[in-house]
Amino acid sequence: MQRYKILWVDDEIELLKPYILYLEEKNYIVESFNNPFSLVEYIESNNDYNLILIDENMPGKSGINLISDIKNNSSSVPIIMITKNEEEDLMNEAIGSEISDYLLKPLNPNQLLISVKKVLENSLIIQNKLKSDYVSFFNELSDMIKNNKDHRDWYKTYLKIIDWEISLDRSDDSQILEMLTKQKYEANKEFGGKSFEFPNKIFSEYFRGDDNRKDSFSIKNTTIAIVATDLDLSKVELRRVSVAAHDGISRAIVPSHTPYDGDLVFSVSTARIKTKIEQSDIYNIGHAASICLSRAIARGVYEATPSKNDTLPTWKEVENKRL
Repeated sequence: MQRYKILWVDDEIELLKPYILYLEEKNYIVESFNNPFSLVEYIESNNDYNLILIDENMPGKSGINLISDIKNNSSSVPIIMITKNEEEDLMNEAIGSEISDYLLKPLNPNQLLISVKKVLENSLIIQNKLKSDYVSFFNELSDMIKNNKDHRDWYKTYLKIIDWEISLDRSDDSQILEMLTKQKYEANKEFGGKSFEFPNKIFSEYFRGDDNRKDSFSIKNTTIAIVATDLDLSKVELRRVSVAAHDGISRAIVPSHTPYDGDLVFSVSTARIKTKIEQSDIYNIGHAASICLSRAIARGVYEATPSKNDTLPTWKEVENKRL
């Protein structure tokens, strides 16, 4: 049986010791704090808790303000506010801050237990339902990624992925989150390299032909790109970004960097952001540039329209023939 951990903050926490012992007898783990700042410090470096109980009126920080601090660190953790104040405005403000329950002092042990069980078990039911729904969606998303035909289909796919990212933000199930991350990666990879089969087929057809066809093909197979950043980078650093950005070409075009290609990537800087640049920053900028370039190529391929004397059909022409 899972043991839930509860964080309880109250400036008179010693007076609440009987309630803490009562919850511990019911198999809950309770960590107590006598001021809001200690609680905030704890949740900033720990995520091993399932529920937070807070007093509404504490020196230095009100319960309402504390809710905001808690949500900034963990938007999904349930909160129960405990107070002597029966004013309706305070109650409305607390509920508006998305707390899970609101209890009035003096506390009744059974009332406290019922509230804690209700909040935690409801949360568990929601988490299980969320996992079940996502497992069903997992197969659906895999099929969508395989069967997407144009940018409109990809747009719908990414909307669904984003919806699930928002929904799973409330989940602490690392396995489910990892599954979504992997599917997002697969979607990015598939979108950036959707045309793998198509250019390979065309390449084989061209290279079975005469030399004139090879030359004609190679002339039209150069990719030129410009990668821009606001960071104030030196010429040497910009050159490193250009080298890394070439990986974006190989992600989106197959084959790439062949002896027949004239691929070229320029990197430029507006120098608007002047800050100290570490070596690791250049790695990250280069990685971002390569991803950005692969996406730009994919979008360019999807949006390309036919032009006179094209040596190859556009992606839309090929896809329209398949439909």
